[in-house]
Amino acid sequence: MDSSLTSYEALDLVFTLSAQLDSIFSYWISASFAVVVGTFVARDQLNLGLTLCIGSLYFLASAMFAVRWLSAGYLGQQVLYDDGLPAGYVESIWLLPTLRLVTFALGFLITEGYLIYAYRKFRDEGHPEATDPA
Repeated sequence: MDSSLTSYEALDLVFTLSAQLDSIFSYWISASFAVVVGTFVARDQLNLGLTLCIGSLYFLASAMFAVRWLSAGYLGQQVLYDDGLPAGYVESIWLLPTLRLVTFALGFLITEGYLIYAYRKFRDEGHPEATDPA
């Protein structure tokens, strides 16, 4: 980071990045709920092809959100540590990135797990169209 930032500018940048992280999280959680609700509503039509499409799109969207999230978070950490913000402030926010990571990981696994569970349940109920990839 450019060390010519004033403390005010550095703090403003941190708050801007925090808002961006919150926005990314909102988009990701909306996508997660869309997959869960869509899977619940369409559970009687889940064939292999549809399940793979939904799962792949959700995986790619989550990967995109994760990369943006991690890059913004990394930049925020660099600003915090490099630009001389108060040590108490820097030390007090360690929990936020940890909770974000845990929430993201658990949410991703639960959403993908529910998609797989719904497909397997539909398949195991004896629906021949469950294994039709088209």
